[in-house]
Amino acid sequence: MGINISSFAAASAIVLFSVLGMSLSWASPTDKKADGGLDTHGTINGASELAARAYAVCEKADALVSQLDSMKDNPDKWSGKAISDMSGQLFQADRDAKHLTLMGEPAGADLAIQVSLLTKYLHDFAVAIRSTRQGQKLRQEFDVKLTRAKPKLQKFIEKAQGFFQAENYETFNKGMEAKGVELTSQLAFFTSKEAERYVLNYYSVLSQGTTKVSDVRRDQYVAQAKKAASVQAVPASEFASQARRVVSEIGTSAKAALADGAIGDASEAMAYLVSKWESASAGLIRASAIDFAFRLSDGSQIDGEMSQLKSDAQQAIVQLIDAAASSAQASSVRTLHAKMIDQISVVHRRMGNGSGQWVAECDAALIKLASKEAGFAEQVAAYRRATAEPLSWRQLFSAQQSKQVQATVKTATGLMAEKTEVQSSLRPSYHRSVPGPKTIAPTRLAEPSSWIMDEAGARLMGQRVFEPMARRLSPTSKVGMVPYAGNHYAAVALPVAADEQASDLKASLAIAGSQPPLTIEAADAISRSVLGDYEGFVAEVKGVTMESPITRFITLPDLAYLLVPLGELPDLENQSQAMQEICWRLDLQPLWADAKNFTVKSQ
Repeated sequence: MGINISSFAAASAIVLFSVLGMSLSWASPTDKKADGGLDTHGTINGASELAARAYAVCEKADALVSQLDSMKDNPDKWSGKAISDMSGQLFQADRDAKHLTLMGEPAGADLAIQVSLLTKYLHDFAVAIRSTRQGQKLRQEFDVKLTRAKPKLQKFIEKAQGFFQAENYETFNKGMEAKGVELTSQLAFFTSKEAERYVLNYYSVLSQGTTKVSDVRRDQYVAQAKKAASVQAVPASEFASQARRVVSEIGTSAKAALADGAIGDASEAMAYLVSKWESASAGLIRASAIDFAFRLSDGSQIDGEMSQLKSDAQQAIVQLIDAAASSAQASSVRTLHAKMIDQISVVHRRMGNGSGQWVAECDAALIKLASKEAGFAEQVAAYRRATAEPLSWRQLFSAQQSKQVQATVKTATGLMAEKTEVQSSLRPSYHRSVPGPKTIAPTRLAEPSSWIMDEAGARLMGQRVFEPMARRLSPTSKVGMVPYAGNHYAAVALPVAADEQASDLKASLAIAGSQPPLTIEAADAISRSVLGDYEGFVAEVKGVTMESPITRFITLPDLAYLLVPLGELPDLENQSQAMQEICWRLDLQPLWADAKNFTVKSQ
């Protein structure tokens, strides 16, 4: 979603774009798309169509200004009619950009920048053509038209004021905008002072009306946004009651009703609750982004809801293990134990730092479960003692290797913040960049998005970078994510083949055949190697996409909750500049990875 340059592996790209809701046309390994503009999140109906219309006008205006610039020494060959028509269209595009901003759409900020630049350059050509015979003729023709139209304009303004006084603001606005397009086209070759004799009080009425229309629309859109945010928060509000039911049923009968009428045991119930937690977290992330885009609040309520959800989910999982310990048959303990520690290890990684206490609580509950089978708890304790040192040495070695590698490769965040010379650019001939180094991947819009995207992509593609972690979307997915931080996130082609290292790890943990790991720590080591959940990795940049973080998180699919640690909300920074914020996605092909218990190179 956004403007993209990519040579990401086709299969991985298709999976990613499907997950994140992006256009599949960008999945081609040879794609070099860097034009267009920012996508919309569509919280308010009609935003996508409005943005498409305005971007289309900007594209045509850019083509016209480029054409005029190519003939700048021969103004007699310019098309005065084209300048006139485009002036009116840019008037409407400017109005559309402001409307999109009211709709909470960052595309509005991008369009406002483009329209402002194009209007300036087109005006310069309109001024230059005045001295030509064509320009003088057009001035005479429009002078006659505008003078003759003044009585009709007076009646039009009076009628529009009637709509305004009757609080029929949308009808007022629609008519005034259409008239503005017409007047702006006809006034393109006149000075502001000259225009005053033709327009009566049109612009003062338009200004007054626009203020009121904006206020009314803002109130409407805020109400719609509040409703949209509340809908996204529903799964979180329902989680605790669902969890209580599931835990109660497991404690009573060792079985619980799950999704779509299915009945499952405690391990399946845990997977069900984790899935509900992930979906509810994604919903709160979307709600938070809507809240941020429309400035609905200071965000503290949604922060509290996310914290409560995390607490409820962690507590429910511990209680579920306790419930299983009270109801499970001794013959099922080993199977339940193995499946549960595997799930807990994955959830622990998804939460990131600060969840050690929760893991300890899970461990205590798991000891109760293991005690249901004679001698099993003692076997687990012995296994823990036997595997603690091998895991510790493995992790120490991997950490040292990772430290050495980090010293030779720039972090993605560091590289993107560097200033370098721009070697190639989409910038048109009529607007050249100021000479000198420029930030590779800016954090805010200050120029048209397509220019920024092209210059960033050209300098990032093919670079090697270090990222601190990767988390695979699902066991069957070909893609993992680097969580959002520092105005970027990444999609990673996973896993890196590590069969030999994984086999060696299993041997060191006494895992063979049907013998599973017996501790969360050992399960973590194995599930990392299977999933490709890395603690650090070096990769080549295969694709670059520029988005708005607001749009990214409002449209976030449930599966992509991994863009932030489970149980947390994204940091969207300064609300006063929300519409100008830029979010970058890097598509990465791993070359080397630290799986915490071993390191691996890509073949």
